[in-house]
Amino acid sequence: MPVQCLEVPTEQGEEVRLKLLELGALAPYRIESDRGLLFLPISDVEQVSELLDRYRTVPRDPDPLPVKERYDHISYDVIGEIAVVRPSEDLDAEEAASSILSRHGKVRTVALDHGVKGEHRIRDLEVIAGPDDLTTVHRENGLRLSIDLGRCFYSPRLATERERIAGLVQDEETVVDMFCGVGPFALLIARRPAVSVTAIDSNLSCIEHLQRNISLNKVENIDLAEGDARQIGEALAGNGVVADRILMNHPHHAHEFLDVAMRLAGDEAVIHLYSMVGPEDGPHIIDMIERTARDSSHKVSEIGEHVVRSYSPGIDNICFDVILKR
Repeated sequence: MPVQCLEVPTEQGEEVRLKLLELGALAPYRIESDRGLLFLPISDVEQVSELLDRYRTVPRDPDPLPVKERYDHISYDVIGEIAVVRPSEDLDAEEAASSILSRHGKVRTVALDHGVKGEHRIRDLEVIAGPDDLTTVHRENGLRLSIDLGRCFYSPRLATERERIAGLVQDEETVVDMFCGVGPFALLIARRPAVSVTAIDSNLSCIEHLQRNISLNKVENIDLAEGDARQIGEALAGNGVVADRILMNHPHHAHEFLDVAMRLAGDEAVIHLYSMVGPEDGPHIIDMIERTARDSSHKVSEIGEHVVRSYSPGIDNICFDVILKR
C-alpha cells in the first residue's frame, strides 16, 4: 500500500525531518532519495498541514523500518529516569517501550502521554513499562530538578528558552515568576548575583518540589508563594514590590493576568508573556499588550517575538518580550 511522503530538497531534509518528529508525524518507513530530493514518510497528512504550502505530498512504496529502528521515529522525551511517549495510531506500545529501555540505560519507566489536562496542566500519563512511579530527578542547564510528573507540569523542550531568559537577567534585578512550576526558570535566574526572585504557583505540589529543588541546588534568594497568581500578584504590588522582570509562562492563560503583571512592573521593566499564537493572532495580542500597558500608565518601548516551539499545526508557542517604560 502506497505511503504518503513529503517531497523535500535534500538540503532541507534534516530540518523537515525534525519538524515531523516534533509533530509526531514521521511514519516508520525508510526515507528514500532521488535526484536531489528526499521523500519523508508521513503518518497523517492533516498533521503536516502547515508544511503543505512549501512541499507537496507524493505516494511512494518505501520499505518499513526494522523494529529496532522504527522507534527512532516516535516522539518522546526523557525526563530523569522516565521516558514520556506521544501516542500515535501505528504505535505498538510494548515494542516502543522495549526499544526505549534498550537504548536508554538510565530509563526505568516508560509512560504514554495522553495530553495535558486540568487547571494545573498535569499530563495524563499511562505507565506502559517499569515501576508505576512518576517521581524523578531531572538534570537541566546545570540544575537538578525534583519532579512528580503525575502531579506537576514540566517540559524539557523549554530548556533552551529557559537558558535564553536567564541570560537576559541583569545582576540585582527583582524578578517575579507568576507560574513557576517546579522552578526551572526561577532556579536558573536565582544563580545571578544579588537577584531576588518571587516564585508563584497555584499547584501546591509544584511549590513543594520547588522547595526541594532550592535545597538540591543550594539556592537561597527565592521566595515561594502558593496560590492564585492574581491574588498574590495584587498583594505583592500592594505591599510595594516593584519588579524589573516578570515571567508569564502559562501559554493558554497568561494573558488573563497581564494587568496584574503591569501593576507589578517598575518604571522600566520587561514582561515575558507566553502565548499560543495562530496565523492571525499576533496583531491582536500586541494590541492587547499595548492597551493593557496604557491602562497602567506604562508605555511599550519595544515588543520582541521569539518562537519557542511549534505546538500543533499552525499554532506556535511564542514569547512576547515586552519592554516597558513609564
